[in-house]
Order: sequence, then structure tokens, then C-alpha cells
Amino acid sequence: MHFPNIKRKQEQGVAVFLVMICLAVVLGITAAGYMLLISSQHRLVSQSMNWNTALALAEAGVEEGLSQLNVGYGTNYIGSAMTNWTYTGSSFGPVTRTLTNGSYSAIIKFNGSTPTIICTGYAAVSYNLPSVKRIIQVDTTNYSPYMAAMTARFGVTFSGSGMTTDSYDSADTNHSINGMYNAATRLATGDVASMYGPVQLQNAQIHGKLKIGATAAWDIGNGFVGDLAWSTPGQIQAGWFQNDLNATFKDVDPPSSLPWCRLTSARIPIYSAAAITT
Repeated sequence: MHFPNIKRKQEQGVAVFLVMICLAVVLGITAAGYMLLISSQHRLVSQSMNWNTALALAEAGVEEGLSQLNVGYGTNYIGSAMTNWTYTGSSFGPVTRTLTNGSYSAIIKFNGSTPTIICTGYAAVSYNLPSVKRIIQVDTTNYSPYMAAMTARFGVTFSGSGMTTDSYDSADTNHSINGMYNAATRLATGDVASMYGPVQLQNAQIHGKLKIGATAAWDIGNGFVGDLAWSTPGQIQAGWFQNDLNATFKDVDPPSSLPWCRLTSARIPIYSAAAITT
């Protein structure tokens, strides 16, 4: 006795079951691939954040090193570094600081007046990622506190005619005579600098650079700024102007015992036919 309809229904049921299994497998593979993609992206984002964090931590260590070097003018950082950092024969440090998102370790390599700061930043990692670190090396230099022939916190105004700035090197026999100024061998480093301005050159002849702060106003008038050979009125020679001056002016402490008097005006006029040399 045959039941063809029952057999056909059984075959259809098996086919439907196989299709459902295939769909489940495909959906499972798709879901697993999607989760893997999300996990991979999350790991990459986390690693990138740790990479940037390690750099910021290394920069923090450099800032601490610079704070030791800039305790005063000149090369007198050794006393402060000896007190706050450990001297190991060729360098100060390492000094290690632990922060909420990682740590840094910094050293100052002793190179006389131009030390080198080396700092390694370590970022706190997650998801069992490999440790992330960034290393920064900063080679410092030592600028004189007298950054220009004329330096002011606020305004500088050149009035009259015949105003000129230039410079000479008293230690160089090619640019001085017996350590004294010689116009024939002068140099073009008679810079004029102002942090907040304004600077009004009017008819002045600046044989040097004009350096001002980012927000300082200036007016060249009929004067000029440039090398010794530059003499174009109302023009600044290319490369002889800077508007990124960032300087700190310490207040002058009055004498404690010697007689002294306070200036009644902050304006100090320098009359015409004057020359300023450094």
C-alpha cells in the first residue's frame, strides 16, 4: 500500500529544514564577521588614542624638563636640577611621573649650556593591546636675555629723523676695533622687539629684524627694516620680520638700600640724529 503524498511532504520538510540550517549558518557567519569588524575597529581606535596619549605624556615630561632649565637666565639650571632630579654622572634623572592615563620618564643629558631632554611617554592600554610608548628628544639652545637692541613690553615710537639701529661684536676683531664700535664693520643685528606694541618706525632705519608679538600693531611709515644693504623706504626686507615674539618681562625690583627715584613717565625720548648700537 503506497502513500505518495506523505513521502512528498517528508521530502519537502527535509528541504525546508536544510534551507533553515543554511540560513542560520549564513546569518551566524554574517553576525560573527560584523562583530569581528566592530571589535577590530574598536581596537584600532583604542590603539590610536593610546598612541596620541603617549605623545601627550612625553610632551608633559619635556615641559617638566624645560621648567628645570628655565629657572633663570643663563646656564644656572644645574642647582635646581641637582635638587629636584638625581644626577647620574652624565644626565639628570630619570624622573618618572604616573598620571591617570599613563606615565612618563624623563632625563636631562648634561651638555653644558645646551642640554638635551629625552622623555618617554607610556599610555595605559586596554583589550590586551601591546604597550604603547612615544619618545621625544629636545635639543635646547641658550639665548641671551637681551634678545634685541631695543626690547619693550609695550609701544616703541621712533620720532624725528636720522634714527638708526645696527650692532657690533666686541669679541670679534672683524666687527670691532679694540672691542669698540666701528661703523665700517657694523652688523645688521640691531633688532627692535615689542611684545604688545604698537611699534611706529616713522623714518627710522632698522638694520636688523622687527620682532613683535602676535597681537601687536605696527606701522613702518617711511622707515625700513633689513640688512645693511637694504634701504627701500616703507619696506621690510623679506625674512626680516617676525610676528611670533613670546617673551616674559620680569618686574624690576627697586634697590633696597641705595638712593633711587621712580621715573615720572614711561616714555623715554631719543632725539633725532641719534644712533643705537649694540
